[in-house]
This record gives sequence, C-alpha cells and structure tokens, in this order.
Amino acid sequence: MKWQELMTLSIKKESPLTFIFLFFLLLGPKFFTFIDFGILVPGAIIICLVLSYYHIYIQKYFIGWLGILIALFCYSGLMQLANLSFDYQTLLRIFKTGIMFLIVIVYAWHLNRRGYPDISLLKVLLLVIFLNSCLIIIGAFSETAREILIQVTGNTKMFLFRSSGLFSGFDIAGMCSSFGILIAARIYAESRRARYIIISLFLLISVIFTSRASICIAILLFLYHVHLIWRYGNVFTRIFCLFSLFSIFYYLFPFILYAVEFTFKIGVADIPNEFELAFEQVFSANTLAVLKDMYFLPPDDHTLIFGSGAIGPSTDVGYVNDIFRYGLFVTIFLYGFLTLLTVTFAQGRNLKIICYILLFLILSLSFKNEYLFVRGIFPLFMFLIVFSWFQRRDFICLN
Repeated sequence: MKWQELMTLSIKKESPLTFIFLFFLLLGPKFFTFIDFGILVPGAIIICLVLSYYHIYIQKYFIGWLGILIALFCYSGLMQLANLSFDYQTLLRIFKTGIMFLIVIVYAWHLNRRGYPDISLLKVLLLVIFLNSCLIIIGAFSETAREILIQVTGNTKMFLFRSSGLFSGFDIAGMCSSFGILIAARIYAESRRARYIIISLFLLISVIFTSRASICIAILLFLYHVHLIWRYGNVFTRIFCLFSLFSIFYYLFPFILYAVEFTFKIGVADIPNEFELAFEQVFSANTLAVLKDMYFLPPDDHTLIFGSGAIGPSTDVGYVNDIFRYGLFVTIFLYGFLTLLTVTFAQGRNLKIICYILLFLILSLSFKNEYLFVRGIFPLFMFLIVFSWFQRRDFICLN
C-alpha cells in the first residue's frame, strides 16, 4: 500500500474520533457544577490514548503555560483569602482550564503523530459548528426543540426567534456560527467547492437568531468570504454569490436598520409597529444604558492593582470582571500573553488567519461578555494554537 493511501486511511479513521472530541470540547453540556461533559468525554478519549502509547511528549513551552495557570490559581486563592471574598467559580474555572489544556495538548500531539492535516481538522470543526447552527434555527421556530435545549443548556431566555443551540448564551452561540463562516471561507479558498458557500449562507442565517453584535461580526466575515469567492471562483460561482448576497441584504437590510435604530436611538429610521413589538420581545430596548452601567473600576486602589479574586458586582463585561478577579496588571499580562502566543505559535496559511481572527473576536467581544477561560470557545482557541504549533514544527513522535 502506498504512503498516500496510508495517509488517507489514517485521516478517515481519525475523523470520527476528532468529531466526537471537538463536539464535546465545544458543545459538551454541563449539569450542576461538576458534571461537565466538555471535560469528561474529551478526558476519556485522552485516557484511552495515553494507555495506547508508551509515552506522551509534552514540550517545555507547554509546561511553562501550565505553570502560569497554576500560579494564577494560587494567586486568586491568596487574594480571596486576603479579601475574605471566596469565589469558588473563579478557582474552578482556572482549574478546568488547566485540565482542558492538558487534554488539548495530548490530542493535538496525537493528531500530528497520525499526520492529520489542518484542512481535515477544519472540515470536522465546521461540521460541529454547522450542526449547532441547525439547532439554533430549529430552536428558534420549534417550541418542543426549544424546551429540550433549555433543559440541556440552562438558557431560559430562549423563545420564538431567539435561540443559542447547545450554548448557554446567545453571544457565544453567534460568535461560534460567525467563526464557522470564517472556516468555511478558508476551506473554500483551498477546495473551490460551492458547498462551502451554501454552508456559509446557512451559518449567516443562523446568526440572526442569536445577538446583534454577532450579526455585525457575521456580516463582516461573510463579506470576507465574498472576497475569496470573487478571487478564486468561476463566473457561475460569482453570479450565484452576487445573487445570494443581493437577496440576503435585500431582506436583511430593513431588519438591520431597524435593529440599529432600536438599539442606539439615532433617528435614522421610523420603526414599524410590528418590528418594534418583535424587537421588544427579542432584544433589550435599553442595551446601551445597561452596558454603561456595567463599566466601572474597583472602588479602591488595592483591588484595582491586585484584584480581590472574585468577580465584579452586577457586570457581564469580561475585562471588568477580570480586573476585579486578578487586578489590572495581571489582566493586562493575561491578554498580552494570549496575543504573544498567537503571534508566536500560530503558523500555516489557514490556521494562522483563523487563530488571529479568533483572538481578535475574544479581545473585542470581552468588552461585552467573558471569554477568558470560558467553556467552549477558549478550549477551542487553545487547541487550535497547540495544533498549529505541532504543524509548524512538523513534530511527529513514533514512540
């Protein structure tokens, strides 16, 4: 059997396991506090892999990253003791991140040992995101499906025309579907297949039922896909793309315009009664006022500089909560370290672009919600960075 045939056989064999791994890594449900299938299922896969190898090679860089998490865990615990503000969720989040980091290192190492290419990984990841987008659309229209999703995710805010699929929040669900548009665009640039245009359109439609910020991001990433279609596609593909783009924006433009007016009250349009009633049911009418109330600094210099180990009072903003938890300087270090990791280790034409944009989404959307050490997106970000590093070094261990 030729080497190419062996590689094809290995890829086909690894893809189902990779699908299960990525599905639970990104969408694994959580019950109560400690029953987290986002850790349990990938962890079980890793235990089986570890038992099948003589040894697992962990590079010294990864041990250093893990040491930073251990130091952060200890620092948060000391700050909580010093300020008498015990918040076990913060400590548990850092602990789970450390466990997930070990998990993604071993699985990325395993895929590289098998010679698994990055484009195959992106196709499997796109399938996972596509399935959740299907659940978003189904949940937005089906009351029965919506009740099931509420029981699984705990997101009780889902109702008609508003759904998050298997995610527990609308913003992170929309961010994930938007990220899928980017992946579809990069796969299309490699394969030139029209199916990825259709998938991208479907993902764009699913984002409509999540959040307004996600809609803006999805439109920008879809325009990037259009750019790639115009660059690599044939005449028929370009015509189809223009027709689809015109049709979508013909129907979406009034919705976007009214949503902007409903959110910002800038006087650019008169919202029809039926739209205003729908927006009042789906979106918050005082989003800006709520966001303004969520931006504040700790009341004293000690908490501002060193943190208290606990989250801020009554805020969802990621940066504000991180400053309350870790202090200003540690927060700057953490986000700066993430940026440095991405610039240093994200390599390869596809993975580099994808990691860079995912980092940008985490940094920008943290002005609205928390994404640092959060289930789903952050473990995926770590996995892509580690997998990219193994691809860059072309590291294959045969032991």
